[in-house]
Amino acid sequence: MPSLILWLPAMRAVTKAPTNVPSAWARKGKIKCLGSNRCMPAFRPSSVELSTPSGRGMMEPLIIMRPMFTIEPMNRPAIKPSMLRRIGCIYFVFWFVKAKLAYKSKRQDTMDPYIQTAQTWDKIAGLYQEKFMDLTLYNETYNAICQALPQKAKLLELGCGPGNITRYLLQMRPDLSILATDMSYNMLELAKKNNPGLECKLLDARYISQLNSQFDGVVAGFCMPYLSETDAAKLIVDTAAVLHDEGIFYLSYVPGDPEKSGYKTGSGGDSCYFYYHRNETIQQELLKNGFKLQQSWLLNYEKSDDEAEQHAILLARKS
Repeated sequence: MPSLILWLPAMRAVTKAPTNVPSAWARKGKIKCLGSNRCMPAFRPSSVELSTPSGRGMMEPLIIMRPMFTIEPMNRPAIKPSMLRRIGCIYFVFWFVKAKLAYKSKRQDTMDPYIQTAQTWDKIAGLYQEKFMDLTLYNETYNAICQALPQKAKLLELGCGPGNITRYLLQMRPDLSILATDMSYNMLELAKKNNPGLECKLLDARYISQLNSQFDGVVAGFCMPYLSETDAAKLIVDTAAVLHDEGIFYLSYVPGDPEKSGYKTGSGGDSCYFYYHRNETIQQELLKNGFKLQQSWLLNYEKSDDEAEQHAILLARKS
C-alpha cells in the first residue's frame, strides 16, 4: 500500500499530526503522495522515526502514514479531440444565432420603421421588379386613370417602385407628363431604366407638401400599406393640397384591422413594417378632404398557391 511521508516540526508532529494532517496540512501542500494520483481523505499514523534532514541542525520525527482506504480513479471513456471541436462549433453557432436574433429584435424595436422599410426596398428592388413588373391584375384600374385624366395631364406618382405603373400609363397615354417619386434609390434607378427619359425624384410620400407644383392627378399604388393610419390621413390632406380642382387621386391598400399591423419578413430575412387600413376610415378621410369617390375595386391577389388577400383600389376626384 502506498505511503505518505511528512516532514514536520518536532513538537507539532506529536501534538497535531493525527488530527490535522488530512485537512490543514494537505491544504498547505505538506503531504507528499507516493504511488497514487490522489491525496486520500483520511490517514492513520503507522510509526514515528527520528531523522535529521540535510541542512538542518535538529532531530525531527519522520511520521510514516498510510491511507485508511483508497479511492480508485473513475474510468471515463476518452473524448476524441474531433468530437470536442464539433461540440464547440455547435455551441458557438447556437449562441451566435441566438445573439443575432436578439440584436435584430432589439434593432427593430428601436429603428424607425420607415427607415427600415426604405432599406428593405433598396435590397429587394430587383426581386420586386421580377415579380410585379409584368403583373396584369390591376390593368383595369390603370385604364380608369387614363380615361379620367385630361390631355397632356401632369401626374405625380408616389412610391413608383421599378416603374411598372408608370410604364403602363405611358404606353396607354404617351402625352402624360409624369413625376415619379420613391423613398428607395434603387427603385428609382430601375424606374429610370424601364422608362427612359422619365423625371424621377427621391421623395418620401409623407413630404409631398414640399413640392411647389400642382398636378392633375396623383397615383399612390400600394403606398398606403407602408404608412401608418396617421400618416395615411395626412397623405390624403397633402394630396388635396397639390391637386388642381377636378384632379384625380388613385390609391390602393390592403384592407384589414390596423391592430394587426407589424413587421413582415420575407424569405431573404429582410423586414418592413406593413400597415392595414379600414375601408370606412380611408373613405371618410377622402370625403372630409373634398374628394368624391368615382370608382372602387376589391381584387383578390394570390400570394401563393394556398394564400390570398384582398386588395382595395379607389379612384376619387377632387370636387
